[in-house]
Amino acid sequence: MFTDPGELTSAQFQTQLIKQAITAISFGARAASSGWPDGAGGMTNSALVDILRNADQRRRFLADPCVRGGIREQNLLDQYIVGLVRHQRPDIYAMPYLRTHSGRVSRAKVLAFLYQHSETQVMDVVRTVAVQHGREAIANVHDAIFFRRALGFELKSEIEE
Repeated sequence: MFTDPGELTSAQFQTQLIKQAITAISFGARAASSGWPDGAGGMTNSALVDILRNADQRRRFLADPCVRGGIREQNLLDQYIVGLVRHQRPDIYAMPYLRTHSGRVSRAKVLAFLYQHSETQVMDVVRTVAVQHGREAIANVHDAIFFRRALGFELKSEIEE
């Protein structure tokens, strides 16, 4: 995952935190500078609060024009994808486990569902083509497949095609 901060220069550590924060946002972390009530009397923090622990640094990060633009772009893309699903795949949109406790469709759950299923389809293609070339997967970990022997450039190219 991430290197021990003690082994990094200040600039390297800051770059690592920024990359981690941007990744969290792209995976749906709320772009909030503080937490919110969770409905059970407690508070829930955004992943950003755990990554950028200093409130002033977090506020400045979220106020940066590039970060704001990236968040806007991500939101537009998410809205577009969810809109397509609503119109082209109402069966997905109607799945009860993609709804909030109040019964509304959860955009975050729909997107997670779509990304996870797409990822699974891609992984199935990789394993299928690899097996056709005598390479059996020895482990699947999240979005990675491990093989005993390297696939090589030609086989990777064929899989990508």
